[in-house]
Amino acid sequence: MKIVSEFPHFSIIPEWLIESQVSDNAVRVYATLCRYADKIDGTCWPSISTIGKRCGKSPSSVKRGIKELKDIGAIEVKPRFLEDNAGQTSNLYILKFNPAYKTDTTPHIKDDTGG
Repeated sequence: MKIVSEFPHFSIIPEWLIESQVSDNAVRVYATLCRYADKIDGTCWPSISTIGKRCGKSPSSVKRGIKELKDIGAIEVKPRFLEDNAGQTSNLYILKFNPAYKTDTTPHIKDDTGG
């Protein structure tokens, strides 16, 4: 028996990325990373192979897409290593959901005194 979800999984692609000069390949890689990313801090660590299988791209295409995304600041990539530094296990990807805008926590109060 196959389980079918009532709500299929999906990724939302930010408009700033669609309007950027990255390739369609990079957009597909970003969408796949979004599928795995924590929705609060944007972290995920799928393998190149997993990303490629999910978006229908070869490992070399995935790597090119990741490079494009890094170059425009859409993602940050940090290598992950075994505890004894014997070798790299994977990459940690940190998605920048809105890199073009600074977060401003200062409340904006409109002066309603007139004049």
